[in-house]
Amino acid sequence: MNIAFDMSSFIWRGLLAGKDEEGEKVFFEDKEVLVNSAAYGYENVLGMMLSAMEDVGAVPIDAVLVFEGYNSKAKRLLIADHYKANRDSRPPQAYVEFEKLKGMLSDTFLGLGASSMTNDYCEGDDTLAYLAQEAEEPITVASYDGDMAVL
Repeated sequence: MNIAFDMSSFIWRGLLAGKDEEGEKVFFEDKEVLVNSAAYGYENVLGMMLSAMEDVGAVPIDAVLVFEGYNSKAKRLLIADHYKANRDSRPPQAYVEFEKLKGMLSDTFLGLGASSMTNDYCEGDDTLAYLAQEAEEPITVASYDGDMAVL
């Protein structure tokens, strides 16, 4: 393994980039919003991931996909009950497409030999920091998350 992906950041970036001609228009918080489809996001994320792998000379078998664990914010919410409270909210349909896209990407990359890692009660950036610290060889962390202070 020589590249680890912060999958939540890649998936949201891929879903929120541009406008899907076949997306679903829904009413959320008193306005009409477009929810891009998982298929649309798939093309975006696939391109971003392949580009990152090419930059470091990696192939799928060199990659680990890091996903948020179950109840990933729980530990930080014990410290600060307002943790991530000011984040933009998204319509429920966006989370449905996120989960579909997560499955599609997992199927593709695991089928090509990549690994995945998920730790319950642990955010993806904490898992990425663990991998960076404990890896036997240098590892590139790929993320669109602006707050990677733990690294």
